[in-house]
Amino acid sequence: ESKPAQQPQTIEREREWVKLPDFLSPEDIHVTSNRIVIDGIPGYEYETAIFTNTDSMLPVLDESCQAIQIKLKTREQIRKLVKPGVILSYDPPDHLAQPGIFIHGVTRTWYDANGNLHAKAKGYNNPFEDPVDITEDMMKRVTAGVFC
Repeated sequence: ESKPAQQPQTIEREREWVKLPDFLSPEDIHVTSNRIVIDGIPGYEYETAIFTNTDSMLPVLDESCQAIQIKLKTREQIRKLVKPGVILSYDPPDHLAQPGIFIHGVTRTWYDANGNLHAKAKGYNNPFEDPVDITEDMMKRVTAGVFC
């Protein structure tokens, strides 16, 4: 009697859709009559992002939205912030022949045998995950907040 071959083990984490991680709390956002000030996480850099009209991230993001994103500058930051549920901006590989940065929700993460973090992502409005094994060098930013 032969036994089925064992599959290699990976560590995977999954999370419900459209639950953004708590990168910002209400105490971090200060609104005055003519200004919005957001206190970021110390040690991280932020930038804003706008979106193209692809409808892939509806109902959360569309071309009328602007996001506040945390730049992923170090391996430590990537490993701390990239997890299922996060909206990740990543640079797709050349074989996809689509210019620009992708911004989709992370569906799962795992570490390979060499200890490198990988992720899969999906547009909330897309039927399937992106056909990309997202590696650490492709991960650019995570979304901390969205204004639409």
